[in-house]
Amino acid sequence: MTAPAPQAVDTFFPFSAQSISNAQWQAYVRMFRTDGIVNSDLAGTTAYNVADGGGLVAQVAAGRAIVQGIFAENATQKNFTLGTADATNPRIDTVILRLTQATPTVQLAVLEGVAAASPVPLALTQNAAVYEVPLSFIRINAASGSLTSLTDC
Repeated sequence: MTAPAPQAVDTFFPFSAQSISNAQWQAYVRMFRTDGIVNSDLAGTTAYNVADGGGLVAQVAAGRAIVQGIFAENATQKNFTLGTADATNPRIDTVILRLTQATPTVQLAVLEGVAAASPVPLALTQNAAVYEVPLSFIRINAASGSLTSLTDC
């Protein structure tokens, strides 16, 4: 009896003669890695650490992350000057990584929260076009000229 002839699968990669789309690559990476920070070195140093830079400045350290199967690396620290505190109520800002599929780009950004007596972080956008991954929550108390607290996500 003769075995049936082999049949090629529809897609396989990586090979130099095989091109793949962004969507295929993202699906491949997402089989092995979820969204979030990737340790920056074998010693386990945490990447994209958010720190108080004095006043209303948030410092985001260099780092590596995966956002919906896309590798994002930033080699240098980025500084963000946050908006002025509300006179009456505190707010919670969120430092994020934002993947925009149409561009395609990954950016560090800050979502400015809404001042309220009991503030909560803004909802993240997580859909097929734009996907945001939180890095840190920053509380800014009413009438404050500095960051009150930072909480890693």
